[in-house]
Order: sequence, then structure tokens, then C-alpha cells
Amino acid sequence: MFTYVLTFVACLGAAGDRCRSVELPWDGSLMQCMLFGQQAAAQWTSEHPGYAVLRGWRCESGRSA
Repeated sequence: MFTYVLTFVACLGAAGDRCRSVELPWDGSLMQCMLFGQQAAAQWTSEHPGYAVLRGWRCESGRSA
């Protein structure tokens, strides 16, 4: 069984010069990650004030469980 990771780049402030790569473990199928990943990324930004998601998000294969 494979796990998935929701990945995106989040930047602090409007300038976009302080960015970080975010990887959230995804407990579900690849299809669920693709359908609900945007919602999870939005929740992450609401929990991290000042950050904004840059260049979208994607679902990747993680390590085998």
C-alpha cells in the first residue's frame, strides 16, 4: 500500500521572497487527494497566518506503508 503526500509552496508576505515547501501526509486515495487537496491547503494557510499558497498544489506518492 502506498501513502500520498500533498505538496505545495507557501510564501510569507506579498513579496513572495520567504517561501517554504510544505508536505502534508495524506490519509486517503490519490483521487481523494486530487479532489480535496485544495481544501487541505487552504486549511493549512488559515492555520499559518500570513502565508499564501504559490503555484498550486499536487499529490505525490509517498513511502510504501
